[in-house]
Amino acid sequence: MRLIEVWESATKPTISFEFFPARTEKAEGNLKKTIDKLAALNPDFVSVTFGAGGSTREGSLELVRSLKRDRGLEVVAYFAGYGLAPEEIVSVEVRQGIAALPKDDKKALVDFGIEFALEQCRELLKAGVPGLHFYTMDRSKSTVAIVNGLKHQGLI
Repeated sequence: MRLIEVWESATKPTISFEFFPARTEKAEGNLKKTIDKLAALNPDFVSVTFGAGGSTREGSLELVRSLKRDRGLEVVAYFAGYGLAPEEIVSVEVRQGIAALPKDDKKALVDFGIEFALEQCRELLKAGVPGLHFYTMDRSKSTVAIVNGLKHQGLI
């Protein structure tokens, strides 16, 4: 499968998720739960980061095989590039919005992040992007909230 084929054949914006190979038993359990929750959202494809957080190529390759074999998902291998400083990635508006939140209110921070992500997704879809790819960090709660918010708004 080539991504261009996914995007060219899509009748609506595509949704995809990125997974990271687990390095510990605890992380493996979290990854399996995350895959269960996000696979239920019927992504157009998923990606697996190779070498994430010190993981091995073998672990990444096994995850790719498992997602294809056991879940029937389209899978893309992702090789990360590094080099941007945080100030080059995070916009001024995001930093100002986070600075205005109470430091001890984790829920407010999460809610702000979800709403900001929804706003970014709406703008991207309005601009005509062919799909959205979510960098999940193997955590599903916020990703599910964002995707369900987009579905509720009729955007995907």
